[in-house]
Amino acid sequence: MDTGCDMLSYENKRKQIADKFEELKEHYAIECHQKIYGVDEITDRYTIHARKERKKMLVLSTGLHGIEGFIGSDLVYLFLDELISCVDTEHTEIRIYHCLNPRAMKNNRRVNRNNVDLNRTFGVGNVVSENDDYIKHYEFFKPYDISDYGLANLKFYAKLIRFIIGAGTSGVRAASLKGQSEKPEGIYYSGNGVQAETDYVMKEIDELMAISLERLIWIDLHSGYGPRYQMTILNSPQDKRPLSFWRQRLDYPLILQATAEEFYEINGDMMDFMYRKYDKKRSASDFYGTCFEFGTYGDRMIDQIRSLKTMIFENNLAQRKCNAKAEERIRQDFRELYYPTEIKWQKKAKEDFKRALMGIIGGESNE
Repeated sequence: MDTGCDMLSYENKRKQIADKFEELKEHYAIECHQKIYGVDEITDRYTIHARKERKKMLVLSTGLHGIEGFIGSDLVYLFLDELISCVDTEHTEIRIYHCLNPRAMKNNRRVNRNNVDLNRTFGVGNVVSENDDYIKHYEFFKPYDISDYGLANLKFYAKLIRFIIGAGTSGVRAASLKGQSEKPEGIYYSGNGVQAETDYVMKEIDELMAISLERLIWIDLHSGYGPRYQMTILNSPQDKRPLSFWRQRLDYPLILQATAEEFYEINGDMMDFMYRKYDKKRSASDFYGTCFEFGTYGDRMIDQIRSLKTMIFENNLAQRKCNAKAEERIRQDFRELYYPTEIKWQKKAKEDFKRALMGIIGGESNE
């Protein structure tokens, strides 16, 4: 994984993946389809075709939250470089999506051009997206100018104390992370309609869910929440198999569901959307869609507060005025929230990715 700040660019990561696929063309039949949103704002969909009959499909997707595409790129590269030989490529088609929110990755942001969190947009017409607690405590989330980082810190914690008194720590977390559809300038904004990026992904999911398969696996790569040195396999609550089933089957130390009790609740989650589609079509004999979540700051309360502060400050930076010194600190904090520079963290992320992926695909290889 490259850690140099000068290498932290969408263009560099995209080229690394493209170059790797060029190498693999010697051994596999590979096709690239591009969804173009703007100048150098492209989602590349790579397909590695099964050598014989397509019976199974493995999908890896990155960058639904743009800046999270950096760790996603590294892990896709790792998969292509070291793990693809563990897949039964005689009968498995592999699809790689890099990256689902290219403009956000290009600009080192999490959200698209409309300030929309794409993983809060897949519930249009299916789920209620109101977040009353967020609206009630919007004064805490409301963007403001930052002229001095130290003073902004004091302001944040003063407002946080009032928020906790009014809502409790669990209320703060629920209001912050669930998603909201009423404040376009706020964090975790879901928008008021289907975004262009969401529309593309929905159509891709529709296409895959219509293919008759023995097995369909979709793994979406994320970072930012959970223990710092332990990736979480985060299942959709729409998957009706109990966690005990997955813990026994995958032999992985941390498997949770995206619920308020286990992790946190999300309105408009992409995996939930996939399961709703699967329940309607049932074209695959077996479907498993999950998220790999790589924690960064950590999962203690103090870490969660720091994460929330980083999110709010970065949103302030996008929505309001900010002096140059404070901007530099905010951008540094935001990068560390989603793509830590620590070698120990990056090494552990690779180890967890390998272990979880091998548990899911079962080390099939070609027979």
